[in-house]
Amino acid sequence: MRSTLGQMFLYAKAIKHEALENFLTEALAGAIRHEPGPFLDLLAARVLIPQDVSAAPISVTTQLSVGGVGIFDLVLSCEDPRWSVWIEVKAEAGETGDQLKRYQEYLDGQPGYHLLLLGPKNLLLLGPESLRKKAKWLSWQEVWNAIAPKSTTSPYWRDLRTFLQERNMADDHNEPLRAREVATMEHARSLLLKVRRILKLVAEYANQQWPGSDWPESDDDLQKILSQQFWSHNQLSIYNRRHHHCGVKIGVGHHAEYDYEGVWIFANPSPR
Repeated sequence: MRSTLGQMFLYAKAIKHEALENFLTEALAGAIRHEPGPFLDLLAARVLIPQDVSAAPISVTTQLSVGGVGIFDLVLSCEDPRWSVWIEVKAEAGETGDQLKRYQEYLDGQPGYHLLLLGPKNLLLLGPESLRKKAKWLSWQEVWNAIAPKSTTSPYWRDLRTFLQERNMADDHNEPLRAREVATMEHARSLLLKVRRILKLVAEYANQQWPGSDWPESDDDLQKILSQQFWSHNQLSIYNRRHHHCGVKIGVGHHAEYDYEGVWIFANPSPR
């Protein structure tokens, strides 16, 4: 059997949505192989597999090709007690053709098999009407919740959890509001206005010293970019993009372990 990293490298050659779905499939499979408990507990809670099977040895197979049917992303199975769950992983795309219909028809002829749709909630809305009642759906948010630090210390699950959050596929924003969070609103607004005023001076000076650099100077432009950077990167920063793949940023930010402020260079990955 090829290694998890080997599988990731192989299927990374796909394009767009397929590449992300293949990556997630292999990352999820690797985490399950390392520590199956958290995911099996989640499946048991959804009554998709028998209860208390965390200790039973399971088989984890990815990219399983079935002639005339298609390729199943992930298959989990166990001999004692006997059960099997066939998982179609979705990330940013819906159904391809009559994919789910073919999968479901095949599994209908396999006693005890379940088709589980792992992906965004609207996936069922994109599938055939007949599948809405038959197919089970599990969200990435549920997976993210099930692999919280209190549930597992596995580095595989920890990295997958972080990746899902980085891709805006899951987060802690469904938790109840906390009083201390609401209390920070006044301080957050004050921080935004202070940073905007500081960066306005910096941008004006940078444009003088670096003709053609085109740093944002107006309050509206600064506000727009600061808001976008805060939403996307958890930082209040402005940037100058001289080229498509790289640029310079100035601002402040917060990481899980430290705060930072200053100037930094960013560059998007490029095959060249």
